[in-house]
Amino acid sequence: MIELSNKKYLKYLEEFVDVFIKSPIVENSGGMGFNHSYFTYYVMKELTPQLVVESGVWKGHSTYIIESASPNSNIVSLDIDLSRNIYK
Repeated sequence: MIELSNKKYLKYLEEFVDVFIKSPIVENSGGMGFNHSYFTYYVMKELTPQLVVESGVWKGHSTYIIESASPNSNIVSLDIDLSRNIYK
């Protein structure tokens, strides 16, 4: 069982808040909120993957979070409609 109160899960929270506040996506209803964004940021920081395949871009908020957490990762972002994409 994973102990969610463990402080190790909070180790990137302070830096993430700054990233989240500076997001170019001001209004993201229909997309990721704070909690899901932090989880994504945490996983990317821990894994530092060489390649990330993102399915569903919406406005680009998750792309921004992934790139902020793991700037050396190659990101392939897929969506059926990229017309709403703000972060490119």
